[in-house]
Amino acid sequence: MMIKYADQIYIAHHQSTLGAAIVRQLLSQGYSQRQLVTRDDLDLCDQAQVLAFFAQERPDQVYFPSGALHREALSPEAIATDMASAVNVMQAAYETNVDRLLFITGAFVYPQRALLPIAEEELFNGLPSAEWRGQAVAQWAAMELCESYSHPSRRRPADFRCAVACQHYGPVNLLTHDTTLVTDLIHRIQQARQSDQLFVTISGDPNERHELLHVDDMADACLHVLQLPRNDFMGSTAPMGRHINIGSGEEISLSDLTYELAGDMGYTGCINFEPSPAAQPQRRLLDSWRLHSLGWSALRELQDGLKQLNNSPLAIQTCQPEQWRSLLTSSTAHID
Repeated sequence: MMIKYADQIYIAHHQSTLGAAIVRQLLSQGYSQRQLVTRDDLDLCDQAQVLAFFAQERPDQVYFPSGALHREALSPEAIATDMASAVNVMQAAYETNVDRLLFITGAFVYPQRALLPIAEEELFNGLPSAEWRGQAVAQWAAMELCESYSHPSRRRPADFRCAVACQHYGPVNLLTHDTTLVTDLIHRIQQARQSDQLFVTISGDPNERHELLHVDDMADACLHVLQLPRNDFMGSTAPMGRHINIGSGEEISLSDLTYELAGDMGYTGCINFEPSPAAQPQRRLLDSWRLHSLGWSALRELQDGLKQLNNSPLAIQTCQPEQWRSLLTSSTAHID
C-alpha cells in the first residue's frame, strides 16, 4: 500500500471519537501535524464557506465520518444538517479535484430484515427500521452522491468511497458529546458508583446483541480502505454498492456488556434493564469478509479492548482538554 507523505488530508468532525482516532492513525503512519488540515469554525452547512476552504487548502484526501454515527436517532434538524454537510463537502471536493474521499456511515442504513451477517449487497433489499428510516434514507442519498461523482461515465470521474461501520468504542474527546453505547454505559455506571446508588437503570433489551469495534481499529480500517489502489476498491465492489463494511465480527449482549463494565469498574449495585415497549431488538452484525479479503483485520479483541478502556485513569479519555487543544486545534487551518 503506497502512502504519499506529501498529501494534505482533511478530517471532517476531527474532534469526534472516530475523527480523533483517524488523526492518531495518520500521525502513527508518519504524516506530520502540518499535513492534517482542519478548522474548528468551518460551517459545513455553508456551501460557499466550504468551497472557499477547499479552494484555499487544496486537500488531496478527505475523511468524512458522518455526523450520523450515533447510537441514538437524530432529530429532523440534525438529519438536515448532516445531509447538507455531506453534499457541501463532496461538491467542494469534486470541484477542487480532491484525489480521494471516504464517507463513513453506520450499520443502521441496512434494511430491518437484512440477512445476517449483513453483506454489502443487502443495502437496498428492504426498508430500514421505522426508528432510523429518515436518518438511513439521508445516508443513502449521501452514499449515492459518492457513487455518482465516481461513475466512469463522467468526463472526470472522482474517487469517492463509502464505508459502513459497526458501533465503535474507545477513548473519547472530553470536549464533545459522545453517544456511543459503551461510553453511555460507563457514564451511567460511574455516576452510580460515585453517588453510592444501590442500583442503576439501563435503557434497552438486555438480550439485544451489539457488534463492537475499537475506534482505533476502525480508524485503521478507514485508512486501509482509502489507501487501497482504485482498481482494487472498484474490483471488490459493485454498482449500487460501492461501499465496504467495517466490523469486528464480535457481538455481545447488552446484559453481558453492562455487567462486564460494572465488574471492571468495581460497581457492586443492582442493574435494572428497561426495554422500550415500542422498540424491537435488532442485530446489525456486519459481514466484513470483503474488507478482510483486502488485507485488513482488527488488532484488538473485544474483551481486551474493554479492559484496556476501563484501566485508563478516568475510564474514558484521550487527554486533558488543554492537551487536546494543543494537538488538534489552532488559530489557523492546520493542526499545529
